[in-house]
Amino acid sequence: MGEAVDARPKKTFFLDMFTRDISLEDAILDLIDNAIDALCKTRSIDLSVHYVKNDGVPTPTGAEGYEDVAPAKIGVSFADSGFKIIDNCGGIPYQRAKEEVFLFGRTSTKTNLGLSVYGVGLKRAIFKLGKKITVESRTGEEAWIVEIDVDKWSNIDEWTFPIEKKEIKGNGEDAGTTVTVTDLNPEVKMRFKDGTLGATLKQAVATTYPLFLGKYVSITINEVEVKSQLIAMAESADIESSYLQFKEDDVDVVITTGLAERMSGEWNQERAGWYILCNSRVVVWADKTDLTGWGLIAPQFHTKFRGFIGLVFFFSKDPETLPWTTTKRGLNKESRVYQITTKKMALAARPVLDFLNRISQGYNDQVSQGRAIDQMKPLSLHQVLSKSETAFTVAPRLSNKVTTVSVQYNATMEELGRVRTCLNRPGISASAIGRHAFDYFIEQECP
Repeated sequence: MGEAVDARPKKTFFLDMFTRDISLEDAILDLIDNAIDALCKTRSIDLSVHYVKNDGVPTPTGAEGYEDVAPAKIGVSFADSGFKIIDNCGGIPYQRAKEEVFLFGRTSTKTNLGLSVYGVGLKRAIFKLGKKITVESRTGEEAWIVEIDVDKWSNIDEWTFPIEKKEIKGNGEDAGTTVTVTDLNPEVKMRFKDGTLGATLKQAVATTYPLFLGKYVSITINEVEVKSQLIAMAESADIESSYLQFKEDDVDVVITTGLAERMSGEWNQERAGWYILCNSRVVVWADKTDLTGWGLIAPQFHTKFRGFIGLVFFFSKDPETLPWTTTKRGLNKESRVYQITTKKMALAARPVLDFLNRISQGYNDQVSQGRAIDQMKPLSLHQVLSKSETAFTVAPRLSNKVTTVSVQYNATMEELGRVRTCLNRPGISASAIGRHAFDYFIEQECP
């Protein structure tokens, strides 16, 4: 054998590439994912497909009296001096921290339906934020701390971090993890100072965790609690949403399509589209692009489709088999399970889009307009998803096309007077004159 060339990655290059393609919001969401993942392990929360039968939220297993347990707390705070996220979601065991948590990549196949996917979220997030990093965690039995000086670490060959056990204090009710980052990266400090991050981060949290917020966790951003933005479908006595469930490559998939809840008598176009969730976490919110098939295997999105809403749930014990990207804010369109699902999505969406198309062309009467559309009632996810397999259906009369239309045009008073004189009917109304003229044209020109 000849001599070997050195192909080890330079840490500075690795850190730059590692953090370049993730936004600051997504990096912080990764840290929230880690906290929720710990909560699912600590409280034995089952994120399987069975949760859809239980009030539209993840199902606790083996936890008697669970409903009496207060939601865990996750607090995110930031300023130009630093960043901190603290939670009481149960903490990370020392051995797991030593052997798995800080590895760049996963060690084994997961056996729980969690939100941790590729084993990069924590490290990418903290390196994205700054240069001085402290991670502390405690369970009911043990505690530890890891401190990282990025500049020093990037100049040594070892790919390890020092971990130190700590004395346990308190009664275990505050078991959880705290991540503190100071000496912020310049671009991060600018984002923290420009005043826009708070609003965009709250929106991201509200639309990413609607199935967790208020039920299992309370999340605050700079001490302001974030309220979830629920995904609201609606039905009436005449309109029923679809439901389809199947399994592919050990991934459970649920597809439901229908009409969205109306606000002030109108559909909100911004809320229309497809919603994709992986293990109960929203990955895509109200998508109207070719990512979910619009313009490819379905029509281009149009304002007449603003009442459409479709939800797709993917569940797997191995999160890496789910069709999300490493940022968990996009979809892997090459994923086999997603390619199969998109075809079923198009089929499930077609009856809804056909109905909305008919509505836009006048294929509805006063009864359908008033009863089926204006009187739709919002549904919880439990109501939508606890049904048996069914297609989107509407009452038969909603397919009947309107057979009359109003014909109007303007005429001068002088012209109307001349017609009345010609007909020798001085009291005939303008509308009757119009009907007489229309009938005359039909009789003479279109026999």
